[in-house]
Amino acid sequence: MVATRPGIGCHPLADGALLYDPEREQVHHLNETAARIWEVLAHGGTADDAAATLCDRYEVDPERARADVAAVQAVWAAEGLLEL
Repeated sequence: MVATRPGIGCHPLADGALLYDPEREQVHHLNETAARIWEVLAHGGTADDAAATLCDRYEVDPERARADVAAVQAVWAAEGLLEL
């Protein structure tokens, strides 16, 4: 299971969110879609939960939503924002 790394601050914006990683002193700007994925994962949801959220919100097909969530998770994992 993948989870957001503890200590990452999330600040909602009108068009997404800002993440602050105090350990690395980095700020990450998320668009609206990525912010929704982060919110689901940060509250204990799974990648499938995040994909379902995207399907509900944006009327995207499930395969595309799962692929988008996986792509975002890969980027966040590389940046150290997730616990794998």
